[in-house]
Amino acid sequence: MAAEKPDSAEAEYHEATGALAALVKLREELGTWTDQETESYDGDTLDRVLDHIQSLESAYRNRRVMLEEKLRDR
Repeated sequence: MAAEKPDSAEAEYHEATGALAALVKLREELGTWTDQETESYDGDTLDRVLDHIQSLESAYRNRRVMLEEKLRDR
């Protein structure tokens, strides 16, 4: 018997979860760079990148919550 294909909401939920995990890992790794004192550190640029990543994280978290509610209401 063939495996059931997940519906679009379920697939989107899993994609959002994976993207969120990648963004969290990226933010954590970049955050360690800000903790390291180096002469080549451009704080403003790295801070803007981290802010952007946090913004994306927030958007994916919100989307995932909406998808969880949609899946639960079925």
